Amino acid sequence: MLKQLSTLALISTVLALPAQAQANKTDSDWEFTGELYVQGTSISGDAGVGRANDLPVDVKFDDILDKLDNALMVHFEAYNKATQWGFILDYAYMDLRDKTETPILGRVASVRTRQGVLEGLAFKRQEFDNHTIDYFGGIRWWDNDISARLHLDNLPSDPSVKHKEDWVDAVIGARYWYSFAPDWRFHARADIGGLGLQSDFTSTLYTGFEWQATDAVHVNFGYKATWVDYENSSTISEPGYFQYDTVTKGPTIGVAYKF
Repeated sequence: MLKQLSTLALISTVLALPAQAQANKTDSDWEFTGELYVQGTSISGDAGVGRANDLPVDVKFDDILDKLDNALMVHFEAYNKATQWGFILDYAYMDLRDKTETPILGRVASVRTRQGVLEGLAFKRQEFDNHTIDYFGGIRWWDNDISARLHLDNLPSDPSVKHKEDWVDAVIGARYWYSFAPDWRFHARADIGGLGLQSDFTSTLYTGFEWQATDAVHVNFGYKATWVDYENSSTISEPGYFQYDTVTKGPTIGVAYKF
């Protein structure tokens, strides 16, 4: 986890330096947003690690707290009003553990899923009277660890497999804002990526509302779902094989500070 946090901090610092330098010259041109958020997450789908194929990944919202070891979810934006260009950084990390029945002799396996997703996006804004559209493109970096231990009787130790895999997907999409009341905005986002370059498919859908509590503090409520279908180039059932076909979804709530 320290490696992921260090990477996030480094990228944030590098990207923020030119923005901060410009902001010192023309403070009124730049807007910044920092947000901490949480997601009532469930992950469903299946994974394959080495010779262990079709391992079910099924972590439901109602027992997420029992399976969650740790998590971190942060969001940062910078927007220049003069050029109508900006960038987004978003990082979500979860470490989950579960026990599930496998197709192998109906035995129970302990499955651990550690998932980190970092997004770096640049966007161009188009503004209307009470509507705003952001057109964006960028990357989504997946950093996953999957480990499984099969519990068998009459063996001195339980067989286990573990695999670490990371990849980068290019994504494009759009984000829509609609101000329907003085302190309220509707918010929707959709993107698509992968398309065989790294993963076969990845996509995020989000819809929700933003409440402006004060000039600087905003509260976001929504629902977010992120799909990915990835398989590496190793032969199925070989030691280096990795496959991950899941959807991570659930309600979100976050507190943002704008300056």
